[in-house]
Amino acid sequence: MGIPRGWVTDPVHGLVATQQIAALGNGVLPLQATSALGLVLETASCGDNAWSGGWA
Repeated sequence: MGIPRGWVTDPVHGLVATQQIAALGNGVLPLQATSALGLVLETASCGDNAWSGGWA
């Protein structure tokens, strides 16, 4: 996921399991956004007008 082992789950942080899951889930969003933006830019740069396929 891009973070070191124990970054959220280390007992020193004092987080319960639900807090750990929430923190880890929120940490996924920047990676997903980066991936999505890369896909959009790649599609736009290759001249493939995939966005006009009936989405109007």
